[in-house]
Amino acid sequence: MTGDQELAEALTRALSIESLEDAAEQSALEARLREGLEQARSKCPGARLSVESWLAHVASKLDPGIGLMHTLEGVHLDELYVVAGCLSGDRKSLELFEQLYGGVVSSTVAKLRIDADARDEVTQEVMSGLLVPRSGEPAKLQNYSGRGSLGSYLKVIATRTALRRKRRRRPEGPPADSLLIEGYFLTLFGLAEEGESELRRALDVVQRLGLSELEQMMQQNLGFALLRLGRRAEAEECYAKSLAALGESGAQRKQGISHLYLAQIALERGEHACAELAARQSVECFEAGAPHLVPFARAVTARALMESGQTEPALWEADAAYAHLSEKTGVAEGEFYVRWTKADLVSRSGDRAEALRIVDLAAARLRELAARIQSPELRTSFLERVPVHALVFSLREQWHADGHGESSR
Repeated sequence: MTGDQELAEALTRALSIESLEDAAEQSALEARLREGLEQARSKCPGARLSVESWLAHVASKLDPGIGLMHTLEGVHLDELYVVAGCLSGDRKSLELFEQLYGGVVSSTVAKLRIDADARDEVTQEVMSGLLVPRSGEPAKLQNYSGRGSLGSYLKVIATRTALRRKRRRRPEGPPADSLLIEGYFLTLFGLAEEGESELRRALDVVQRLGLSELEQMMQQNLGFALLRLGRRAEAEECYAKSLAALGESGAQRKQGISHLYLAQIALERGEHACAELAARQSVECFEAGAPHLVPFARAVTARALMESGQTEPALWEADAAYAHLSEKTGVAEGEFYVRWTKADLVSRSGDRAEALRIVDLAAARLRELAARIQSPELRTSFLERVPVHALVFSLREQWHADGHGESSR
């Protein structure tokens, strides 16, 4: 492909959408793709991968509904080229993948607390799982979205594989409360798949033992993991079960958590009135039983109001959530949802300089917290794989690129 606009047209065909009508946007898309292709060929000289195959793989990772140039922001096109070549079985691509990324996997495994004599086995298991489908599941490389570096993605896969191996070697199952804690924190740090696995094991234990109070907590934490994995219907079922079991028990914090995440699920579905109702119910619960969670609930209320067109009440709720948060010390649950919501709503109201200041502070706070995490893999996951954390950095990068702080001066 050498003619003007050919890469852009091939991508739109792969996405089954019409070519862009705006000539400037079409040219910008072409330039972005040609730059990515040049970088890819420089990284993988000799790889036998057609441009069409590369673009088809890129297209599978995009969401054209939010605009092609927008959805391409931050996508590592050159690394998607490497991955597409490996998945197609191209021998040169496979050799280059081993050369470029084999060291990332082996060094990650070496830093984990596993027996020295098992490290080679784990490394081979990781590399094999990346390239070979297993038990009806696609090869792990197929799940690489191009957002975030391929090296970071491989570190997460290596960490997960090592954790699974450690669990297989345990002589007996750990107590349910240990599984609950491990599952929750794995999810919190961006390893939701591992978190789900631990939480399901914990739920099985407490159900067999008939520990109903613990089961309610397990359902909520499992819902948290499922929501992080994008499985909203399953998450909603977990939170609904937890609420039904709690009934009129007076456990305000637990009821509030279920209402809070049900509100977020309703928001994602576009059910703004339901989201507002559930969010306000969570505020009432938290005011009675868990005041430190009130800012989180108010931020969700603010988003529900904004999405339903109630701008002034939304800003009031966001301001209240942010002010309450700033009075706290330490790390508050939902802190970055509050910060992200405040920045977003202030930007929508027209004060772009203040919005940029808020998101800069949020990004600095995230880096401060990440610096306390000793594990490089967990640190990377905390910054890149926790959805709202990734949103903070994405918003910050976009606004700086757009000159966000200059427009209101």
